[in-house]
Amino acid sequence: MITYEVNLTIENEIFEDYYNWLVVHAKKMLQYDGFKSAVIAKEKITEDSNQTKITARYDLDSEDSLNNYLTNYATAMRDDGIKRFGNKFIATRRILLEPLTLSEDIQ
Repeated sequence: MITYEVNLTIENEIFEDYYNWLVVHAKKMLQYDGFKSAVIAKEKITEDSNQTKITARYDLDSEDSLNNYLTNYATAMRDDGIKRFGNKFIATRRILLEPLTLSEDIQ
């Protein structure tokens, strides 16, 4: 298991359109081999800001699946967001290896 995380800072003036696009984008990501799930979450903002932060997290079955995506599909997927929204958002990415998920029913 591997987690691919995209952290986004989005100008509020485009946030609704961006968020709606991101949901469709995430569904497309799940069609690629190895992508198992996606979670999109907004960060709680404690101050007035002209930006909203969200994280899109994708769980994949292997590093090979992620490498396939990064090699063959990532550029086109990223370019779609840039074409639509220009410089009204910032994206940073990270890869988390071997995530351990705990829940209340694990003792």
